[in-house]
Amino acid sequence: MGAVVMYFAYKIAAAGMMLGAASLAAIVVIYCYEVLARYVFDAPTRWASDFVTYLLCWSIFLVMPELSARNAHVSVAILTDRQNSILSRILLRLGAAMAFLVSLATAYISVLESFRQIEKNVTTMAAIPVFKWVISLPITYGFFLSAVFFLARSFDPDHRKEEIEA
Repeated sequence: MGAVVMYFAYKIAAAGMMLGAASLAAIVVIYCYEVLARYVFDAPTRWASDFVTYLLCWSIFLVMPELSARNAHVSVAILTDRQNSILSRILLRLGAAMAFLVSLATAYISVLESFRQIEKNVTTMAAIPVFKWVISLPITYGFFLSAVFFLARSFDPDHRKEEIEA
């Protein structure tokens, strides 16, 4: 994969990481506001719980590509650790290729669903309705960009982010 493509993919993933962190910060602020409003002013909000749920979805899928880029996802390495280095590298490449295919297929399904939601103006069934595509679009982003990093890792299991950014 081209170094330029990977460079921009890493930059986009870093921006997603920042937005994911901002989503988590917003969750904290909203929860604190809800607790204050509910228990101090006896005026609970109608929207806080729903928006925390939406922001949690955003934070997970905005951070996912950065974790894939760093190879920081959860893995069970018992098969690769017990093999010689050649077989271990083959298994790592196969695992990355499978992760690429699953991530790409999931991104495809997600983008189709997002377009359907846009076309039909689907909203959430909440106190304050929100267009569902606003919530589901980060799912497409997370799986598609993760697929890019898994594809790079399937060609080079030792692929390092730092080498591209240097």
